[in-house]
This record gives sequence, structure tokens and C-alpha cells, in this order.
Amino acid sequence: MSNLNIFLEKDEENQRIDISLHGAATFMMLPKLSSVLDPIPPNIKLYVHLNKLAYIDHSCFDWLSIWAKQQQQRGSTVIMQWDTLEKRFRRPFQTL
Repeated sequence: MSNLNIFLEKDEENQRIDISLHGAATFMMLPKLSSVLDPIPPNIKLYVHLNKLAYIDHSCFDWLSIWAKQQQQRGSTVIMQWDTLEKRFRRPFQTL
């Protein structure tokens, strides 16, 4: 079983949301990811923090990539450490 915690910190004054992913992002967590991240409004700065993400599988990796592109198409700026995400995908549970 996987455990994923998603934390959102909203700063409406600066039109910014910090998103932190903690734990393991597996295909079983896709509904949770979707229910938390899909309702985010357009035209906002999104900072995705991955330093506490222990594992991500292929389905969640793909979903996050598609979600980020959709957010950008809606006018948002997505700041995510793609290198960290890819390393986490390729080397789960290791310190990066």
C-alpha cells in the first residue's frame, strides 16, 4: 500500500500556490492527486516541491507531466524540479 500526502499553501496576494508531495506517488494515488490538483485555478504561479517524495511510478510521473502542461495552457506558471522528479522515478527511496 502506498501513502501520499499533498500539501497546498496558498498565497492569494501573490497569486502563488506551493504544492508539496510527501511519500509515495503510485497509480493508486492518481484519484487523490487529481482531486487535489485539478481544481487549482488558472493564471497562478505553482511551485511543486518534491524533496519529500520517496517514490513515483510511471503512471504518476506521466500524470504530473500532463497536468503541468495543462496548467501552462491555462496561463499558469509551473515551477517543478523535473531533474529531481526523473531521478526519483529512476532511483526510488534513495537520497538525492
